Amino acid sequence: KTQSLWSFINSRRNMFLNPMYCEDVDQKRTLFPVASIRYMKFWRGYYCRWNPRMRPQDSVHLRHAQLLILRDQLQSKVDSLNRELESKARKNGEPVSSPSRKGDVPPHPSLSSRMDSINI
Repeated sequence: KTQSLWSFINSRRNMFLNPMYCEDVDQKRTLFPVASIRYMKFWRGYYCRWNPRMRPQDSVHLRHAQLLILRDQLQSKVDSLNRELESKARKNGEPVSSPSRKGDVPPHPSLSSRMDSINI
């Protein structure tokens, strides 16, 4: 049989009462919460911290610009590595086979020309 916690507390009530409580004074200072939805604030940072849909999302334009910058950085790294390979191949006297490109024009337009076309 399960014993009730409340029967134990009620049997030793003086142990669990707050000696600093004064009913006359506290009646005048009682805080009553305003339960109107108008005044309720949802603590999104706490209650929604595990829900990926509720996290603030980055701007699509900002993320797109970041990805374009990253792509340009990676493309310049590839170009510098290709030039390094060509110079090593020339040193060793091997035939140089460069990737098929139309001159020195990059395969993608520059970031500044793309950013000009974006209307934010």
